[in-house]
Amino acid sequence: MQTILVADDRRSHRQAICDQLSQAGFDTLQASNGLEVITLFKAHHPDLIILDVDMPEMNGFETCRVIRQTSDVPVLFLTGVMTEVADEEHGFDLLATDYLTKNIEPRKLLARVRRWVKEPTTKPTHIAEHTELSYGSLRVDRKSRRYVYSDEQRIELSTKEFGIIAKLVSDPEKAWSVSELKTKFVGEDVVRQHIKSIRDKFKKAECDDPIETVTGRGYTLHTVD
Repeated sequence: MQTILVADDRRSHRQAICDQLSQAGFDTLQASNGLEVITLFKAHHPDLIILDVDMPEMNGFETCRVIRQTSDVPVLFLTGVMTEVADEEHGFDLLATDYLTKNIEPRKLLARVRRWVKEPTTKPTHIAEHTELSYGSLRVDRKSRRYVYSDEQRIELSTKEFGIIAKLVSDPEKAWSVSELKTKFVGEDVVRQHIKSIRDKFKKAECDDPIETVTGRGYTLHTVD
C-alpha cells in the first residue's frame, strides 16, 4: 500500500485530507511543520508528499529544497486559493511536482495524487524530469522560465507570459478566470494583453493557439484529443 505524507500546520485541514486518502486506500502520515516532514520522510520514505507552503519551523519551499537534495519523490504544494504566479514559479524552481489549492474538490485531489503515484508513464523517474510540464504537444520548460515547446518548435515568452502558461498547464482541465491568472503586479487587463501576446507568438511560430477562451469563465488549454 502506498504512503502519502500530508503536511499542514492546521490539524483539522490535514486530517480531512488524510481521511480522503485513507478512504481511497492509501496509508497516511501527518506533519505539522517542515522539520517533522524531514524526520518522517527519512524514517518512512513515503511515495508522495502533500506540502503546505506556509508552515512554522520550516516553510514548504525550504522543506522541498532539503528533500530534493536526496530524493525525487513527488511533492505537491498545498497553497491558498489566490496563489501568486511568482510563488508557483518559485516552487517549480525547487522542482515541485504540482500545485494544489486548499479548496480543491476531494475527487480532484485523489485524481492528482493517483496521477503521480500510480502512472509510471506520467510519474517522473528522476529529478531532471520535474523541470518540465507537458500537456499533449505542449511542453513547458520550468527551469528556463522562458521557453515553451509546441511539438519541437521552441517559443520564447516573457516571464509573465510564461507564468500564465505554466499555471494553465498545471491544471489543464480547469477554466482559469482572469482574476486567478493575475498577480499583485499584473492586473486583469494586462493578463488579457499577455494572453493575446502568447497567441501572437504561437501564430508567428506557425503553431496552433494553445489557449481556449471559455465564455463567461476565463481561459483553459485546448483539449488534447
